[in-house]
Amino acid sequence: MPYQIGEAFKIEEDGNWNAKATVVVNSGSLAIGHTTFSVDTDFQRMNIWCKNRAHGQNTTTVYPGNTYTCSYYNCDSGFFVDADRTDSSWKYSVQWKILKKSSEDTSVSNDLFYNDIHTAELQVGEDEKGFSMSAELTFYVDDENGMVVKKRYKGIANIGVVHGVEITSPRTSVIIGNKYPLKAEVIETHLSNPYTSEKGKYITSRKENALTIPRWSIDPSSGGLDTTGVLPWEVQIWQRDTTLNIFVENYHLPWVGTGNKPKTYTDSVSIEVIEPSITCFKIEDEEKNQSATIKIDDTVNLNAVLEIDGQEINDTSLTWKCYKDGKLCTDILPYSNNFFNKFKLEYDKKKAGTYSITAVYKSARGTETESEPYTITVLDN
Repeated sequence: MPYQIGEAFKIEEDGNWNAKATVVVNSGSLAIGHTTFSVDTDFQRMNIWCKNRAHGQNTTTVYPGNTYTCSYYNCDSGFFVDADRTDSSWKYSVQWKILKKSSEDTSVSNDLFYNDIHTAELQVGEDEKGFSMSAELTFYVDDENGMVVKKRYKGIANIGVVHGVEITSPRTSVIIGNKYPLKAEVIETHLSNPYTSEKGKYITSRKENALTIPRWSIDPSSGGLDTTGVLPWEVQIWQRDTTLNIFVENYHLPWVGTGNKPKTYTDSVSIEVIEPSITCFKIEDEEKNQSATIKIDDTVNLNAVLEIDGQEINDTSLTWKCYKDGKLCTDILPYSNNFFNKFKLEYDKKKAGTYSITAVYKSARGTETESEPYTITVLDN
């Protein structure tokens, strides 16, 4: 193809060239020279973004099994390129490419388009773990020589894919009366080597605080909780072992690009609802001892010490018991339902031997716990 000095190359003539120059010298003979060169237009860098329609956020994370439009302009959903057009009269073309992927179903169609004649479509495979993509944007004008390039941009993006949600708090058990924040992590996979020619390697990341008011629930028979998860779960006395569930839809993920299909993710964990633990329950005398040796006419003043989860409790009812030589005696101790009692053998009960005194605490659920014993050895006068 002959070219004249000063004539511009056209946009479609990028690439490697072999050139031959012919010159007429003074003798009238021809001098011929050969060379090779390449024609290219320098690229400026640009970003590739995917838009979340509901929240307007730019992102590089998508849903599997979805289709996304790819265009030049900043659209309300799908992929677009971020570049300065400078002159609105310039025409443009965009070339989209998938560079590296894990799913055979991930592809881009209509990948080269001009001036909104059509938009490319990117299909993300259901089993896609993450992919890298590029876009080449060319601004040009038409003149008598054809298409004259004004600016060229190129961008490469590492696109992550959301693959699930996992409850992280609470995970196994809750204690009645305590409050628990409801938390879950979003699971995303993406390439660890998107910009190399080697085979794709993938990593999994877990994003905390990445959900906008998802829906929480527990078994209806277990009572209710705030389904938005904004408030912590305050475990009630009537709530029993249950299953905690989370339900996540597209609008709960403002940082994921909006595709053409609604996507939902769920997770559930079995939760054991347990009573607060008794950390200390014993009987003491006034000297803080847990045993004594006395004469048959002596008196011992007793005090119950009860701690639940490390906090001392003294505003509940107790039941007192007395055992003699291992046998329950119901007529030794005076009636008391508080934390104080008195041991004194009266009348025909004045018998030497070994006595054990305990107190019984009954929880709001009806669970009974017996204290450590206070041992009294009674000797004859």
